[in-house]
Amino acid sequence: MSISALEWMKRGDEANAEIRANIGKNRLTGSDIVPTVGNERKMSPLAFAATWAGMSIILTGFMLPAQMYPAMSGFSIFLAFILGCAICVVVLSLTGDIGISYGIPFAVAIRTVYGTVGTHIPSIVRAFPAMFWYGFQTWLGAYAINMVITGWIGFSNLWVWIILFAAVQIYTTAKGIKAITWFERIATPIILAIFVYMLFLSKSNFGVGIISVLQTPGKGGMPFVLGMNAVIGYWATMALNIPDFTRSLKASRYKVSWWWRNVGSIWSQASGLIITMTFVALVGLVCAIATGEWHPVDQVMVIVGGYGPQVVLVLIMIALAQWTTNIGANILPPAFIFANVGAPKISFKIGCIIAGVIGLLLQPWNLASQLVTVFAVISALLGSVAGTMICDYYILRRRKIDLKALYDPNGHYKYAKGFNPAGFIAFAVGCVLGMLWLDLSYFISIISSLVVYFILMKVWILKKYPQPEIL
Repeated sequence: MSISALEWMKRGDEANAEIRANIGKNRLTGSDIVPTVGNERKMSPLAFAATWAGMSIILTGFMLPAQMYPAMSGFSIFLAFILGCAICVVVLSLTGDIGISYGIPFAVAIRTVYGTVGTHIPSIVRAFPAMFWYGFQTWLGAYAINMVITGWIGFSNLWVWIILFAAVQIYTTAKGIKAITWFERIATPIILAIFVYMLFLSKSNFGVGIISVLQTPGKGGMPFVLGMNAVIGYWATMALNIPDFTRSLKASRYKVSWWWRNVGSIWSQASGLIITMTFVALVGLVCAIATGEWHPVDQVMVIVGGYGPQVVLVLIMIALAQWTTNIGANILPPAFIFANVGAPKISFKIGCIIAGVIGLLLQPWNLASQLVTVFAVISALLGSVAGTMICDYYILRRRKIDLKALYDPNGHYKYAKGFNPAGFIAFAVGCVLGMLWLDLSYFISIISSLVVYFILMKVWILKKYPQPEIL
């Protein structure tokens, strides 16, 4: 008799005590990656929306539309952000159900796709873009702080502020999801208010506002789909590891309907991401057209001018904007990944430190002027992982996961010595095809990897390595 996904969830809850009893006894089980239980799910949908709003206030959101213009018109850029974010919300909602239903982080969830050992490879692939953006946005925040200190006392040393700013962000993230949501709730409205102030100055001093920007024609040269693909590329990372957040979300887990289980997650992400990031992009585009600069700190210096209190306030906003994004989107995910790879010896806190150090060593600011291409490449890499995840969870397993087997080194997710060949072949195909057509890299990689994974599992892997929840 076929067992429903709801029954598999209840079985997982019953196995949770046994899973927790094995913490530290095998390499698959660590205290930070076991399934969350009811009293550990403390984040409300409203707090989740605030977290997304905080993460969406990003200076790359300023810089990306500035680098799209004038190759795209103002309205085309606006539409690219709306549609790109909406597509992200669809994928986020699909993959986020894994965290809501089973309480497991991304690094554990993809053991079903890539095997109990093989899971580390796509996890680390996913971690690198996050660490890249952590380093990049730490540089932006430190750049702003250095500008303030230079104006005040004449001391200029960018590397000092990069290291100090990096350390503060790592410490905040290591305090856990509760500290992250608390910080987001305080910082987000302040930052949004300063963004409105920037819009006011652009309109009053330069005659450039949102309406005039939307009516500004482009000169051509950048396909609309490439612009939209670049927007998706920023959140392609979160589209994978969103279970790291939804596993802490208050939700009606035992609702039979997928919609009612996920409705809180959906509206939180739609409001926090689509509205906030599109607004940020419009502010960035207004400032770019008003000043002729694509770097946000340079925009501030032109729009506000001098080193008075107003400039200091806006530059501090820039640092806060990086902080609110980095702690949730760019440190927490790789920290969980390192905690999974090194379990039980590497904790979440140690994972935060590792992620932060690597992010600085990558020195991603050297690619600051090529954001559209960077985002398209990330789309190709991570779209293929999303395709295999969606195929595995929805099409093959129909939302049924054996939690006990996920934490068992000898369970059926071991496949061939810990590796599932189908996952890696599909991942490679998706990456290669996505790289060949960068304009559509995310769409090509996610669809091609999904199709290849489905075929390989059906004709090969399931016959050799039976999966009880599929059979």
